Amino acid sequence: MARCEVVVHIDAPVERVWSLYTQLASKALWLEAVGRIDPLPGQGVRYRIRYRGPYPASVVEVAASEPLRYHEEHFAGGPISGIWRAWFRSVGGQTELRYESDAKLALGPLGRIVERWTRKQTERLHRGEVERLKALAESK
Repeated sequence: MARCEVVVHIDAPVERVWSLYTQLASKALWLEAVGRIDPLPGQGVRYRIRYRGPYPASVVEVAASEPLRYHEEHFAGGPISGIWRAWFRSVGGQTELRYESDAKLALGPLGRIVERWTRKQTERLHRGEVERLKALAESK
């Protein structure tokens, strides 16, 4: 867990990348561990992610969004909570996406040990997700 950052250049317009990143129906196509996404009622944009396997569901809330530039979501589920951030920049018809995940595992000192132990796995997971988003955006 902890913080990880991925930067990728995508051969697709920022509008397409933004849409795939922010639309709930698209998220399940590129988020690896997601089994299902359900919108939640209430103010703002909130949804529940149900993961594949024995993992607890997370409730996600959009905390900030500046269309085509920045998107921030806060999540919490079971002992894990954190923030996902994404910056979008149009560069000559392509998109530069900078994605950041900052997650914390409760459980005090034991949580910090598990975070260090799983850091490389978490980085691989997020890099893979962003690469799937890139492939999806670049497909015609």
